[in-house]
Amino acid sequence: MNDLKKILEEQRFEERMKKLMEHAISDDEAARIEELNRRVEAEENARYEAENGTPDVRRLVRAGFGRREAEAVCHGNLKGDGWHAKLKRVLEIMDGKGIAVLAGDCGTGKTVMAAAIGKVWQERKRDVRYVRAADFFCGLKATWAKQSEVGEKDYLEEFREVSLLIVDEIQDRSAGDWENMILNTLIDHRYADMMPVLILTNKVGNDAVATLPRSVASRVEGTGSFVSLDWGSYRKGGAR
Repeated sequence: MNDLKKILEEQRFEERMKKLMEHAISDDEAARIEELNRRVEAEENARYEAENGTPDVRRLVRAGFGRREAEAVCHGNLKGDGWHAKLKRVLEIMDGKGIAVLAGDCGTGKTVMAAAIGKVWQERKRDVRYVRAADFFCGLKATWAKQSEVGEKDYLEEFREVSLLIVDEIQDRSAGDWENMILNTLIDHRYADMMPVLILTNKVGNDAVATLPRSVASRVEGTGSFVSLDWGSYRKGGAR
């Protein structure tokens, strides 16, 4: 009985080996299949990046930037010598843990410049947060809702503690006492902790200064600068 069992097991083993041999492939065929798999994976990655952007683009988008500005920065669609000189100046202020205001008319490259600085920050393995002023205050008010999972304190902590904070369109807020108090408190916390802030506005000259609470404007003058992008709109072929 044991001998019969042994014979049957050997037959089953031989049958399994035969089936495996029937499906065996040559080294050349295996190499072709591996190359095909690589091509399929590359095509899938290319499709994904076309739909969602490269890893660098996706990191900037997660930081709050729009995909248009992220794509412009990551694919080298940057401006001319004058633009790069201002970029260098703002980056120096950020590296010095200061507060800067980037002022210029619509289309002068402010947000793309902010994204370029954000990319530099991310390449240094440091976090950055970009937010429009109106969105910041809308988000803060949303924490007051009973169903909100985020409290006001936790919401503000994100903006206080991030390595680099960039606030765009600062002029698009009510500029009432409450908003000025929140903005002033946020900037004061970051000023005390020596954490850089970049503020963007489409107002220029004295109008740019007027978009800020007096204490914030004073912090800018003390630790950074009002950097003016004093050329025409790139959207209309402005000077480089």
